[in-house]
Amino acid sequence: MKTIELSWSDTNGSSRTHVIDPATTKVKAISAAGKALIEAHAEYKAIDRERTASAGDPARLEHEAKVAAREAGKAGEKVDPKKLRKKIREAEERLGEIELDWEAAAANLRGRRLDYLAAVEHHAPALAAEATAIAEAAILSLASASEIARKGEANVTGSLSILAALAETVNGGDFIPKAPRARRQGSDEFMMGSAPAPYVGEARDKLTSAIGFATRILDDLKAAAKDEEKRRKLEAEIEAAPDLDDDEGDDDE
Repeated sequence: MKTIELSWSDTNGSSRTHVIDPATTKVKAISAAGKALIEAHAEYKAIDRERTASAGDPARLEHEAKVAAREAGKAGEKVDPKKLRKKIREAEERLGEIELDWEAAAANLRGRRLDYLAAVEHHAPALAAEATAIAEAAILSLASASEIARKGEANVTGSLSILAALAETVNGGDFIPKAPRARRQGSDEFMMGSAPAPYVGEARDKLTSAIGFATRILDDLKAAAKDEEKRRKLEAEIEAAPDLDDDEGDDDE
């Protein structure tokens, strides 16, 4: 599963929302709400860019009209104010339309954001189950990658050793396979020698650390989820229990 970060600014200030990539979740409600939010964000960003680009058009056109009027006056030509003002009015009208479109797009984006957050809250258990399954599978993939690297290193080292020994044999030498070393090239730094094996070993060590950390994080999250479930269950039981503090009083005759 992956998330997409959406950010924007409007009259309410700056906002940021992380959306689960609709293509990476099978929870249909989350996928649908995520797509709607992403689309609303794209529409808002487009009209926001147009709004910013058009904001200065009336002032620019008014300045150009004044320059044209002065130039016409210098040349002794008649000035048609209505013609000069026409483009300004058109720009002002268009800017007003863009402003209304911008307000609508901003409101739509805020609404889709609230819908998305509500969907995430409602479908949190399904999302948690899906994320857990994917995390567990990914950890197994990392373990498989480590094993693939181990086998790959053994094969490449063995094959290169045989190739190097064969080169010696055809020249009359003994067939003695041994791991060859790479020649130095450019800015190579042979911190662990120049054979592949130690570098693969280091990579596998790091993979092992990554697997351990990921497993520990997953186990802690699972434990925290169980504790939260127990707490909620206990609160529900307390809420449903009769109130023992309500005394009906004693009847003294």
